[in-house]
Amino acid sequence: MSGDRRGRKKNGATFHTAGGPGAAAGQAADSVLVACIKTVLATLFFGLRTAYFAFLRLSGREVPWTFVPFMYHSVKAGETGMFSRQMDLLKRYAAVVGAEFSGIEALPARHYVALTFDDGFEDFEHNVVPVLREKRLPATVFVVTRHIGRSPEWIADHGQRLAHGRTLNAEELGAMLAEGIANIGSHSVSHAALSSSLLNADEIRAELEDSKRHLEEAFGQPIRMFALPYGVYDEQVLLCAQEAGYDRVFLSIPLGSFSNIDGHVAGRLEVSPTDSPYSYWLKAQGAYQFLPLTIAAKARWLRWVRRILGIRA
Repeated sequence: MSGDRRGRKKNGATFHTAGGPGAAAGQAADSVLVACIKTVLATLFFGLRTAYFAFLRLSGREVPWTFVPFMYHSVKAGETGMFSRQMDLLKRYAAVVGAEFSGIEALPARHYVALTFDDGFEDFEHNVVPVLREKRLPATVFVVTRHIGRSPEWIADHGQRLAHGRTLNAEELGAMLAEGIANIGSHSVSHAALSSSLLNADEIRAELEDSKRHLEEAFGQPIRMFALPYGVYDEQVLLCAQEAGYDRVFLSIPLGSFSNIDGHVAGRLEVSPTDSPYSYWLKAQGAYQFLPLTIAAKARWLRWVRRILGIRA
């Protein structure tokens, strides 16, 4: 099933709020009201989908498998216990696979989840790796090559805790690769928003190709996956990524399909160690696949309001 890659558009670029500017380093949690609304909608969606799957079973038809790549940013020292319990929940209700998962060997009605971590903050080594090692779970870290082992200068809000930290250095990344505890993907050279309305073609290609080359030379292995900074992209960026040799490009919202895969593009769902167990369980079940529809509906409503009020976008 083809995915729905719609999001908020500006000058032809698609912006996804889950990874928008100022949010890449562990954005603040949604307001309680918004979080509650999302949970209610996810519950309704899950109920309808469960009924649909039951109908498929009764009619002797195959029940689809689901795949949800999770997008983390940071796990603080005080959140390690919560993160560990989330991993226990995942192992109970889903199969945790690598981010390169293609679905070729997927079993009907099975739920698959991949763990991805954007930016490569140093707390990954201290607070995440021990849990992954204990639970024997795979993960992928997307790193910004210009800032390896340095402070995350792309974070404009210096009030954020992570703005004063650093990212994993080459030695730490290499050790994780050698152990097999985590894979590495590119998150661009500078963490720039990639859009042909913001950067020229040469700048876009440089962000994609130079970061890939840097990581391959540093760690001696092919780099096949790319995560879009801020979730910003347009079709030209996706084409350039494919031409650069990436097999998979990750968004920051889900796609409107059970598989979350549309060609070389894969959707993701933002998660946090502070998510409630029920909300996290719903996310693992693929119950937040309605998000692209709500984002598109919100964009249409805002356009209608602007048109009524005579406001130019």
